[in-house]
Amino acid sequence: MKPKYLILVAGITATLSCGAFAQQDEKLGKLSFPTSCDPKVQAEFERGVAMIHSYWFIYARRAFEGVLQQDPSCAIAYWGIALDFLGNSLATTPTRTEAFFELNVSKDGTKICKTAALRSGTSDSS
Repeated sequence: MKPKYLILVAGITATLSCGAFAQQDEKLGKLSFPTSCDPKVQAEFERGVAMIHSYWFIYARRAFEGVLQQDPSCAIAYWGIALDFLGNSLATTPTRTEAFFELNVSKDGTKICKTAALRSGTSDSS
């Protein structure tokens, strides 16, 4: 195939894929997952959780990263990112690299929780 033809086919495929994703986005369903995060990120966080449950891991991670950009103290968003690194655990086990990233992301979320507990005086100092 000629390179110009490949570029054209790739462009059409990308355009159609984006349209299909946008249509499916409306079919994620509704859920309630209360958090202690800033209320302005609640809807995006819940959208990320719905995406995880729909096996849209990469898109879910982007949603959780967006939540953290708006509310860096939203520790539960790190949980969502960690789930993305684990991937579909029903299909396969995570690779060593994925498990390493999941562990480190989880630790980032734990640090935020401990810092918040210390600030509020609710830490059991363990």
